[in-house]
Order: sequence, then C-alpha cells, then structure tokens
Amino acid sequence: MVLLLGWGAYLWLAGQRLERGIPWEDSYHHWLISAHWWETGQYIDPLTDNLRSWLPLYHLFSAAILGLSGIHNLQALEIFSILLTGCTGLILWRQGGVVPALLWWLSPITVLTGSLSVAEPLAVFYQTLGIALAAQPKRAALMLSLALLSDRGTWPIVVLYSAYRLVQKKRAYVLPLFVLITLWLWQQNIGSLDQTHQWATIDQAGQGDFSQRLKDLWHYTWKPLAIPLIFAVFGLLLATTKQRLRLAGVYFLLGLSYFGLILWLVGTGRLTGSARYYLNLLPLLLRAGSVGGSSISLRFRDLLWGITIPLLWSWNQNYLSLLPKWVVLNQPSVMAGVWLSQHSSEHSLAAELVTDSPVVSYYSHWPPSHIYGGYRPLSQKAAWLVVVGNPRYQAVYPLLRSLPELLHRGWQQVYVAQHWTLDYGAKPARVFHRNASPHSFQPDSRLPTVTVNKRYPKS
Repeated sequence: MVLLLGWGAYLWLAGQRLERGIPWEDSYHHWLISAHWWETGQYIDPLTDNLRSWLPLYHLFSAAILGLSGIHNLQALEIFSILLTGCTGLILWRQGGVVPALLWWLSPITVLTGSLSVAEPLAVFYQTLGIALAAQPKRAALMLSLALLSDRGTWPIVVLYSAYRLVQKKRAYVLPLFVLITLWLWQQNIGSLDQTHQWATIDQAGQGDFSQRLKDLWHYTWKPLAIPLIFAVFGLLLATTKQRLRLAGVYFLLGLSYFGLILWLVGTGRLTGSARYYLNLLPLLLRAGSVGGSSISLRFRDLLWGITIPLLWSWNQNYLSLLPKWVVLNQPSVMAGVWLSQHSSEHSLAAELVTDSPVVSYYSHWPPSHIYGGYRPLSQKAAWLVVVGNPRYQAVYPLLRSLPELLHRGWQQVYVAQHWTLDYGAKPARVFHRNASPHSFQPDSRLPTVTVNKRYPKS
C-alpha cells in the first residue's frame, strides 16, 4: 500500500512538472534529433550536422515513440521518461524495500529530471538494473553497456563498477569496458565534450572562482541531496555483517567518486550545475542505505513518515514553484516558433527553415527533415531564418556570426519576439524571410503569452 501511495505521489508531482512546461532546451533538441531520424532514416543532429554531444540509444527509442504517437508529440516522450523513472523505483524496491523507492520517487531531482524528454531516465534505469543484476554477470554487463550507449553521465560509474567486478574475476564485465573503448575511438562523431564546455563557459560567465561556483551549486542542490546522503551513511553505520558493510561501501564510494567528479567539473567551469547530473547519483546512495539490512527500514520508517516525506513534499513544491521562472525564459523562442507556424506556408514544399534553436524548431511545426542549423551553408531552398541569442552566444549559435552578411544577401526581418523576459536574461528571437517585404507580415495577436508543453493549434 505504501509503495502504491509513493508511486501515485510521484505521478502527481510529475504531472505538475508537465503542466509547468520544459525549462531547458535539451528536451527539444532530443526531440528534433529523434524526429529527424524517424523522418529521414539518418541519425544526425540537423542543427550541427554531427553527433558530437549525443549517444544513440535514447534517440532510437524516442524516434520509434514519435513514429507511433505523432512526430510532434513531445508529451509521449515525457511519459516514456516517467515510466522509466517508475521502473527504476521498482528496482530499488525489489533490492532494498519500500524506503529507497519512496526516497527516489519523492526526490526533487527525480521529479524535475525523471519526467523530462532527455536521456538520463533511460540511462539511470539501465545503470540501476545492471548493478541490481550482480548475481547474473552476463545480463548485468549487457545492461551496463546499454547505459553507456544512453548517456555519458553513466561512464565514470560504469567504468569504476566494472573494474571492481573484474577484480572479483567476473569476466563478463569486460563487455562494458569494450563498449566504452569503442565509443571513445569513435569520438570523431560521438562523445565530445567541446559543446558542453562551451555552454558551461557561457552559463557560468561572471560566477566567480572555483569556490564561488561550488557555493552556488550547493545552494541549489543541498536539499535534494541531503536526505539520500544521510540515508547512505545510515546504511554504512547499521550494516549487520562484513559482507553488507563492504557492499554498502562500494555503492557509497561509487556515488562519492561521481559526486566529486561533478564538483570538480562544475568548479573548473567545464560543466553547468544542472540537477540532471545527480539523477545517476541517487540510486547509488539509496542502494548504499538499503544494503544495511531490514534494521535500517525499521529504525528509519518512523523518521521517514514523520519528518522526511513532509520535508521532501515541501521541497518539491518549492522547486515546482520556481519552475515557471525558468520555463518563461524560453518565451521569445516559443513566440517566434508559433508565429512562424502561422505565417509560413512554404513548409509543405521543399523550402528549408534555418535556425540554431531547437525550441523554435519544435513550435514552428515544420517537418524536421526541412530544418537545419547555422553550421550548414545556406542553400537556395532556405526560405526562413530564425536567429536567437545575443553576442555572448556566438560561440554556439553560428547564425549570429553570419547575420550581418545575410542581411546584405536579400534577407528581410519580418518579426521580432517582444517579451518582458528579455530584460531578465531571455534570448531574443528574430525571424527573417528571403526577399520579403519588411511589412508583408504582421504579428498575430493570438500568440501565446505563457510557455507550455503542448502543441499550439495553427490558425
């Protein structure tokens, strides 16, 4: 009964996150790559013409889901993530009881990230399943290999765990290491950290030195991490046998090593402090806490029900209340995309839309096979341009660098997304049309004023 209540609580919280929208561009970017793959049969990021920042397994699943549910059905991908997150909780329940499952489902990190259309829920599911199948080394190695193919965040965890199992003479764990080496050798197309580093440099500009970055990171993450850390320490202290203590120690050290790596990458400016990166960490800490035996569950249950669950619930409400402030920063791009969907009739022909924004790509409702980014030279079929950003985004938005030249080659600005969030860090969005009259298009008064996660009807 408690397990069902916990699952229901997670579904309700995830539904609240869905209603409030998507705050980050990566969800839309994953959608674009997957939709383009389904439409064209080519696995490529159409905005960059490469796959340097992506791994294939999540896009394989999401492409199939979009093919079955509708190419612009982003909510189907979010439901897929919610189901994966739910299954991860069931794995924790089977291995350690109801306590780790509840702590997983009710963590603000899980609520915010586990329902997004990103690769982490799939990767964490395979990572957790692979570790849970320790008694079946071949199946475990296969699951860990699938985690490696889903998201790079699993790489340090899988490498350390596989090395530990190889020391125990479990030869099947050579497979994950072989998969990772293959991916590493293939880094010309996959797995480069260059773009991630570029984004981190932009996002962390002006945030101070190493210690200041870590201080800012801890300010936003200590609440969802505090309870799993305490639970893991309980597991170490209350382990009843040396075998349980050793196993809890392995999980705890895996989690601690991963956490330390995240702190170093964020502190040195190589990674942004997103809550998504901690989704891999939570199952390790919760598994460490549950290994201590049934005594942990008995001693911890009253504390969990009396203090922890209300605390987690209040923290979730706090983070969910902050979500619209992050979501609304996408509003200029949403407005530009919706305006384009209402005014561009060429998308049914061979015309092309060129933009560096996956948000614009989604809300424009253009066929993904007709959308390209600024890294590709403009073709004669390019009819529309949507330029997003300001000078500090030139490193990652090539259209910003080429815009002055384009304005002398027959492109006319036909729409500018005006929104109050431009004064608070939102990226401006401007729509250009080739050889258009500057006054041939007028803004539509029906444009939405709130970013939502649903498809807008066309006029």
